[in-house]
Amino acid sequence: MRRECPYCAEYVSAAATVCPHCETEIGNRSMAAASPGRSRSEDSASDAPPRRKSKAVWIIVPLVLLVMLVPCGGIGIALLLPAVQQARMAAQRTQTRNNMKQIGLAMHNFHDTYNHFPPRLNDVEREMQEEVLQSWMTDLGPFSGSGQSPIWSAIDRKLPFDDPANQFPFSQRISEYQSPLLPEQSTAIYGPAHFALNVHLWNPEKPIGIREITDGTSNTIMAGSIPSADTAAAWGDPDNLRDTADGINQDPYGFGSPIPNQAQFLMSDGTVHVISDHIDRTLLKNLGTPADGEMVGDF
Repeated sequence: MRRECPYCAEYVSAAATVCPHCETEIGNRSMAAASPGRSRSEDSASDAPPRRKSKAVWIIVPLVLLVMLVPCGGIGIALLLPAVQQARMAAQRTQTRNNMKQIGLAMHNFHDTYNHFPPRLNDVEREMQEEVLQSWMTDLGPFSGSGQSPIWSAIDRKLPFDDPANQFPFSQRISEYQSPLLPEQSTAIYGPAHFALNVHLWNPEKPIGIREITDGTSNTIMAGSIPSADTAAAWGDPDNLRDTADGINQDPYGFGSPIPNQAQFLMSDGTVHVISDHIDRTLLKNLGTPADGEMVGDF
């Protein structure tokens, strides 16, 4: 029986271990490995180990995809960012409005008890006929949404708000008295007030009630937002007052808002309105006075 030499393709004896033609050792291979018709290259190829696919392909392809997708993701984020900021500002504006409504509700609850709006003078203030020691927001505390808080019972009404004995309660931040539109000031000693009372509704000698607002409660500003946290008074400060005659966003110590061209105002009937800073200054001044007899119309 003969077989083909896998190196020179010449036929040799099946028992031969060395090819007599090319003198190459071929070993005692099986007949199946030396079947006729197979070439040397085919036989060598069958003996070679299978080639492994390169790992480089699996590294390069994801990198290429990543390089392509990163710019697309950046563009997507850039397009979404303004929408996210607008949604956040809308939510903050709504929360500010709700806080002002809570102040208006507390004002009317106070009025139902005392038949006038703040201040509520204590015996010391009446006897000594001195300036009010604490603010209108202090008066509203027990009538507000946080009225059950121990903060209000901790206040000594016979002492000024900035007396060391009153530091703990007046250093607390009251959520209803703040606007999320304004940044927090971590260095403030006393809790800030992001809303100020209309100075024309503050009369310690004779507190004003609804009967004194002859221009109509819906036509008279009670309080408003402020333009900056930097000029915020402490909520316990009796001087937390501002004048509509100073305009809107015209004076850092007047009414205003961090949102351009507008401010939010609490009217004496408890409603909240957004008023443009382009409003006629005379009209705005008239909205601040409770009994000047001037017609205000739409605003």
